Amino acid sequence: MVEVPGDFYKGGRPHQFYLSPHAMAAIESIPTTDLIFPWTHTMAHLGRVRKKLLTAAGIPAERQFGFHGIRKASVSEVAMLDLDAARGQAGHASAATTTGSYVRPSARGRVLASKHGPTMRKIPQPRRSESPLQRRLFD
Repeated sequence: MVEVPGDFYKGGRPHQFYLSPHAMAAIESIPTTDLIFPWTHTMAHLGRVRKKLLTAAGIPAERQFGFHGIRKASVSEVAMLDLDAARGQAGHASAATTTGSYVRPSARGRVLASKHGPTMRKIPQPRRSESPLQRRLFD
């Protein structure tokens, strides 16, 4: 589990993230300094790079998404397995905020029909491949 202090969130509440053993090992192997991922650019630069990558990938402008879109999509997918887990992932105090603002309308009925479940057993875990990069990261 990774704990992130509340200072990093607008609600001021600390968050806990449960990760697979492989993910934890990868995080623990990162040498710690003041910044884990030093960044010398602005957020606007990151947005421009993201837009260039999506365009280069051939994604039409009307189908391009931002970082918040990724957040909403992942919360929506988890909510279909376990609404409380999705609420926790989003850092919301209320499940109503999660379903009302983050779960896509086409999935709301399924979410409300199956509010609870053993989420971590249902979420597919990444498969380990034999690529040299993955061997270097996880072995």
